[in-house]
Amino acid sequence: MSNIIDMREYREIDPILRKGDLVRVIEYQSPYAHCIDGLTGIVIEILETMGSDSEAPGQASWLTVAIPDEEGWVEYDLSLGNVVRILGVEADELRRYQVGSV
Repeated sequence: MSNIIDMREYREIDPILRKGDLVRVIEYQSPYAHCIDGLTGIVIEILETMGSDSEAPGQASWLTVAIPDEEGWVEYDLSLGNVVRILGVEADELRRYQVGSV
């Protein structure tokens, strides 16, 4: 169907991390939690943002991420430095979009 446009190809990527974004945990250490480095989760709450005088006004600095495990979802409060945002094809695959076709 050549007349169908896949909007994922034309949407701009928002530089601000928001609720609903997918992230991968990096460099997280806690004496109270098992190792979650490398696990993928979804941002469920923005706890704190950078101020207007920062280099990235409005960017999340602390957030709550829900990560699935065998028993359900576990929530972690993480700093922006503990996560990397998942974008593009990898995010589409995790959301189970049909990548590469419409």
